[in-house]
Amino acid sequence: MNRTGYSRLSALLILLLLVMCSVSCSGGDGVSVPGVTTAPIAETTAAPEAEPLALIRDGAALFRVVRAEKAGDGEVAAATQIRQDVKNLTGITPEIATDWIGRGESYDSTTVEILVGQTGYPESAEVLASTAYGDYTIAVQGNKLVVAAWDNHALKAGVDALVALLHENYADGLLAVPRVSQTKTADRILSAIPTLAGGKLEYIQEAGVPSGEKAMQITLSDVEAAEYAAYRDVLNEAGYVVMQENTIGENRYLTLSRENRRLTVYHMGLLDQVRIISEPARPISPEPAAYTAVCDTTLMQLGLEEGKDLAGAMNAYVVQLADGRFVLMDTGTEAAAPYLYQYMKERTPAGEKIRIAAAFISHPHVDHMDGLKAMAEKYRREMECEAVYINYGAFSMQSRYVESTFRGHWESMTAAARFLGAELYVLRTGQRIEIANAVFEVLWCPEDFGNRIIEDYNNACVVVRMTVGDSKTIFLGDCRDQASPIVVAMYGDALKCDMITVAHHGYGGSVFPLYKLASASVVFWPNTYYDSRTVNEQILAMDCVEHHYLAGDGDVVVTIQTKD
Repeated sequence: MNRTGYSRLSALLILLLLVMCSVSCSGGDGVSVPGVTTAPIAETTAAPEAEPLALIRDGAALFRVVRAEKAGDGEVAAATQIRQDVKNLTGITPEIATDWIGRGESYDSTTVEILVGQTGYPESAEVLASTAYGDYTIAVQGNKLVVAAWDNHALKAGVDALVALLHENYADGLLAVPRVSQTKTADRILSAIPTLAGGKLEYIQEAGVPSGEKAMQITLSDVEAAEYAAYRDVLNEAGYVVMQENTIGENRYLTLSRENRRLTVYHMGLLDQVRIISEPARPISPEPAAYTAVCDTTLMQLGLEEGKDLAGAMNAYVVQLADGRFVLMDTGTEAAAPYLYQYMKERTPAGEKIRIAAAFISHPHVDHMDGLKAMAEKYRREMECEAVYINYGAFSMQSRYVESTFRGHWESMTAAARFLGAELYVLRTGQRIEIANAVFEVLWCPEDFGNRIIEDYNNACVVVRMTVGDSKTIFLGDCRDQASPIVVAMYGDALKCDMITVAHHGYGGSVFPLYKLASASVVFWPNTYYDSRTVNEQILAMDCVEHHYLAGDGDVVVTIQTKD
């Protein structure tokens, strides 16, 4: 063999040695050879495509529709719609059943079922846990086809989408649904609210907001304090920034904002409930400013002289703060306007305009709000008003008894604020508003009445507590006997105060436990006489009360804090 042959043989041997070394180095011992790059060859096997979930075959239904045992109207309607649409599509009418909770049945994961809404089945719970409040999800979980959402609007959208899916997958007597998992948004306002882990959803409904806007509220029960604390972190991670936080008794309140939305989130410790309200972004109140004390802080109850033109003026209170500005707590009827104006004019330096820092209107009844409307029409050039605070509740939560004038009340108060040059602020429970030497806290708003229809505006009355120094005053407006037990349940001993107004002028207002917990030493009666109802007789008999001031006896002015 010549030199060339040897060279070729040597090259082949070297190449064979390198190949053998490469194969050896790619083994499982993790040893690598410098300069040699190897990649293990993964053994791949194509996963078999999951079988569709068969619902109908050979003219027979293989499934049933399941809703919760205690389903709401929306879930009942959703289940009925699915059955009817399946019948229209296939000619077969499936059974509708309720979930196994409370019926003693054993849960069977092998049964093919369409689960509608918030059933007690684990598949529904799993799907809901990853579904935002304003979204719906359609997903096949084992032998269950789940359509789930937190509220009726989203559930209806989900059922419509499910019906379309069934139509797409029915042919030649076979209805088989692919193993889908899809989530879509039905309500962008609710969808932007992160889901709270823990608790039980009680209801989702609209919240009070001016005409042309939309606000939604979510209420959950059985929420522990630790779960609420964790939810705050979830909100922060979602980009919500805290605007204000407050504590009243066992209740914790947060106001947060993100882009163009604002959230009010509060945990009612005595009830283990959480309420979340989403609305357009707006400030809570004007920014508090430094002030100079120029006068005593006083509270005036407008007198009602029976038989005279002021007899119908009803509920009106004026607070003069240390810096000389005024705060109106309800404003009576139109007849009250000149008396309120005159009272403030006499306490305003000559040549200056009357300065109203705030007007709180508890609810849209003429004997509480029309005084402000009349002042806006008659005296707006002689006064300056910074803010008007209201919450008249949601139109959708009003009964037919009141709904005909509901939108007009929002609009008329918006117009009154505009005439006075004031900003209109929508109150939310737990908010804290600082004005000069006083702090105003919102104890109750229409949303706290729950998911019941409001048949009487008095049960949607805003309740406000004013604190000046060590003195606390609660303004009940017309908070009636359906609403006041909830106030008691929310706050308990935290209702203790020094002064309180009698609700609904003494005409069957708040229940006695509220006044007993308040244990006020001063009671204001916005009436011309002491109505002989049991609750009023109980108030009059309270040992803690040092002064009862009856509006029928004329104006009364109480000094809360002296200038010095």
